[in-house]
Amino acid sequence: MTRRRLLYSLIQVGDQAVMLLAFAAALVVTGIADYGGELSQFMAVRVKVSNLVAVIGFGLLWHFVFRSMGLYRSRRIGSTLAEAKDLLKAVTLGSASLAAIGLLLDLEAINRNFVLTFAAVAFVGSVLFHTTIRIALGEARRHGRNLRNVAIVGCGRRGAAIGKELRQRPDLGYLLLGYIDDLEAPSSSNHTGKEKLLGSLDQLEQLLDEHEIDELFVTLPLKSYYERISQIITLGEDLGVTVRMPADFFNLELAKAEVDYLDQVPVMTLKTPSPTTGGLVFKRMFDFMAAATALFFLAPLFIGVAIAIKFDSKGPVFFRQERVGFNRRLFKMIKFRTMVQDAENRVGEVLDLNEVQGAALKIKNDPRITRVGKWLRKTSIDELPQLWNVLLGQMSIVGPRPLPVRDVNQFDQRWLKRRFSVKPGLTCLWQANGRHNIAFDEWMQLDLQYIDSWSLSLDFEIMLKTVPAVLRGTGAS
Repeated sequence: MTRRRLLYSLIQVGDQAVMLLAFAAALVVTGIADYGGELSQFMAVRVKVSNLVAVIGFGLLWHFVFRSMGLYRSRRIGSTLAEAKDLLKAVTLGSASLAAIGLLLDLEAINRNFVLTFAAVAFVGSVLFHTTIRIALGEARRHGRNLRNVAIVGCGRRGAAIGKELRQRPDLGYLLLGYIDDLEAPSSSNHTGKEKLLGSLDQLEQLLDEHEIDELFVTLPLKSYYERISQIITLGEDLGVTVRMPADFFNLELAKAEVDYLDQVPVMTLKTPSPTTGGLVFKRMFDFMAAATALFFLAPLFIGVAIAIKFDSKGPVFFRQERVGFNRRLFKMIKFRTMVQDAENRVGEVLDLNEVQGAALKIKNDPRITRVGKWLRKTSIDELPQLWNVLLGQMSIVGPRPLPVRDVNQFDQRWLKRRFSVKPGLTCLWQANGRHNIAFDEWMQLDLQYIDSWSLSLDFEIMLKTVPAVLRGTGAS
């Protein structure tokens, strides 16, 4: 316990050192910029006592932020990526607090460049420091130091899987003493025999007295052992023994389990994996810049198309229709009008002409399409006004095509609705692979394939494939 406290104290001191390093780096970068590159002139600037007090106060705030993010609790079984995410949150919150302090106290030195430099150096430094500590601790544990004695309660499939993982990960520093259950112990992953069975479930309290057990992994079936598990948790609280439970209570195919906190109440969250925050931020930045640039350069084309539509048939230039977007939010999608003015009222007349199975309505030679509209659809120019939806953040350049409310209301299978877990897009795998030549179910499967394997490189690949598909008019109607 004393060694652990000493370790956490050293980590806290290290975080303060990284913060001071980031502070110094920000001062040097912004200071040299202010003094025209004269380092000696910058170093000659006197440091006020009030500034030192402010730095000390900020150091205490920095420590509080890192502690509130759980960065000073045991992360023996946590991943490096999860710790990096928490560090990003802590550095972002701390840097925002620094910016607020500079604004409230009217500190000229803490300007935008200062805060950005500080945040960048603090994040990189913190990740390097915590990763170094993690690697060092892992190596120490491999050599038999900083070990934790653990017993697994439950000899079933989940218990055997946990035991195998602990055996194969010496860097976690868990010394598996054995199993506790009324069943036979599972096969050992490091020799041909069985794992050691410490005793039965009724002997648990006695076993905790006899053995130096630091942690219990409870892998009993939740439904049939609820009362027993509750007793084990209470026993762990009374004796100061850490109790861990795998969160895979249910047969999850896509969703992942995470533990969040509602105030002080732990809440297990089951959610389908989503793209990383950084990737989504870059995707949104690209969408905004691409849409703004395209709208600017395509303005002359828009004017020409608008004139052609007006001369060809009565009605507005643009067609707006309510579509289902991200998280089933409704929005008005905009297109160049390609049909007669009362096309929406004549849907019943063409339902028997539908050429795709499923909820969608796709008719290649729809009698409601105007002469100009047929050319606009063939070239996909009718879709270009949706760049405005992209600019507003309602759509992305790449994503599942937004469907009308009428089509969505006809979904007869629940899995189809997972396509609403991302923003709809101008183009997708469906358009890049033949559009209306693809059956409805295959189209939906392509959307889910895109969601499950999303990456920035996949977006660019789809955009590159879309260009020749549009030029050839593949599957267009």
